Amino acid sequence: MKIRDKKPFGKVLLVLILSFGIINANTFSLKAYDQVFFERISKVAVEMGKETGRFPSVAIAQAILESAWGKSSLARNKNNILGIKLNNGSYREFSSIEESMRYYSTLFTKNARLTRRYRKFLNAKTPQEAAMALNNVYAMSSSYGSKLIRMMNRYNLYQFDKLAGFNYTMPQVSGTGTVAKKIKVLGEKLSQSQKQEELSRLEKLKTASVKHEEAYERVIAVFADKYDLSKKVDVDSIEFDGVAYKLKSISRSVLEKGE
Repeated sequence: MKIRDKKPFGKVLLVLILSFGIINANTFSLKAYDQVFFERISKVAVEMGKETGRFPSVAIAQAILESAWGKSSLARNKNNILGIKLNNGSYREFSSIEESMRYYSTLFTKNARLTRRYRKFLNAKTPQEAAMALNNVYAMSSSYGSKLIRMMNRYNLYQFDKLAGFNYTMPQVSGTGTVAKKIKVLGEKLSQSQKQEELSRLEKLKTASVKHEEAYERVIAVFADKYDLSKKVDVDSIEFDGVAYKLKSISRSVLEKGE
């Protein structure tokens, strides 16, 4: 009588372990998503985008990839969420993850050598182009940029570029996963927060005060840009979004556009 071959018990056990591991990995990918972590890095990334012109979508994707959603030992022990190294090859330590992100924003132009090394990244017109420019430069991998782009697409991180004022043609991406939906909500929350900050800033302009010099300059700049002023104009007040703001005598000169 022919005896039917049976799979060795070890192989069956290995399959079960691997299957269990895969299930857990998928579950872990959701648990690893830390809302507080993402809120912190996205807010700084948007501020960074406004100040330095770095794409927030790329920076956020890098932070997630390099730090495993803030869970890596480097992130936990040194607040280094972007794998930034010192000249001697060891990893730099930061006082907070926000400091790590802000250091990243200036990293590429700290000296002439770095500016040359990241020239393509600095001159990129889209986040996809910027991501691919990091291949074999920021990370010694030819697939690094593709990983970042997949992450930007999966979670629609381009929405944070929009919040920072970038106006390139953004891809039509709509993530359907749980994490993507949470990120969409966080993006809307950050947008509302920005609007509220802007309204508060404008509200302060209703009363003349030396403390609000920066706010005056901001409104004057918006006014000059809106009306495409080509010469200096002296005004007593500026109307912005239907509200008239009285200007202090020292701020009444609206500067030429571009000055």
